Amino acid sequence: VSSQAAMVELEFRHPEGWLVDAFSWPVPGRAADVRAAVRAKSHPAEVALTGDGELAASGSETWLKSWPRLHVLDANRPLDRLPLPQVDCLRAKARPDGIVTVPLVGEGWEGWLSAGAAGTETVFSYECIYQGPESFDAHEIGLAFDLPRTLSDLWWHRIADWTAYPAGHIGRPRGYARSAPAPANPLHPAGRWEDDTTEAGTNDYRSAKRAILAAGVTDGAASVSVLSDGVQHIRASLVNGAPRLHVLDWYGGVPFRLDTDHIWTSNFGTGHRIARGTKLQGKVVMTWGSLPPEARDQDRAPQSEDISA
Repeated sequence: VSSQAAMVELEFRHPEGWLVDAFSWPVPGRAADVRAAVRAKSHPAEVALTGDGELAASGSETWLKSWPRLHVLDANRPLDRLPLPQVDCLRAKARPDGIVTVPLVGEGWEGWLSAGAAGTETVFSYECIYQGPESFDAHEIGLAFDLPRTLSDLWWHRIADWTAYPAGHIGRPRGYARSAPAPANPLHPAGRWEDDTTEAGTNDYRSAKRAILAAGVTDGAASVSVLSDGVQHIRASLVNGAPRLHVLDWYGGVPFRLDTDHIWTSNFGTGHRIARGTKLQGKVVMTWGSLPPEARDQDRAPQSEDISA
């Protein structure tokens, strides 16, 4: 192994040359710490309340102009609107320690959301209790952030299920995905499934990235980044042309109605049960700054060929 190598890669190929299997692992002490790289490129964080009680989070410029929202997605009815609380901006307040808070109210929920600056990091915390009459299984639980329109691409570094993936594979541990929105056109697909797109972005861009260490939305130069430790997940989509980033403390579960022989639920579960008295809570750490080379040089999907002809 080269004295400069950060990774060891082992491939098994057929005599004809095609790949049979592959494995890779980091060389101890040489692999770059992407979280340290993000912090080194981040600007000092600031949070404040606007005149109407909305949140403003900034570094060298303002990157968040509204409170994030509690996000819960029903595993069995993902297209249905769930009864979720809203922020009560009229009761938002700034504490003496600089942390700003706002109540979460309505639809059978009671709780709060807070944001505070800690060096280059903006820390969001939430806690709420459900007292509504309807019980359901959640596929996703976390916070949803509406971010600047210019940051339309996605990058990530995560703890993957396997050690090696084909170049540009949607499950790769490190990646950079362009949103590349366009009207969905199933009769003229892209050359790669990852590149099939909709007005919300490509499959590669919109797919959930599980167990992240760091990830963010970017224009290739600046980034709003999430720092974690492998227990959180992200999912991005374009909404009216602007990125919406979901940072998830829970991701999992399949529709029970499709599980006729329990193959799927035995492997993936039915989701996080939410019933009267359920408490949801979590913390999200974000930064604003330049996109570090460790993220900019991630594995990008190969250029797709047009097979529509």
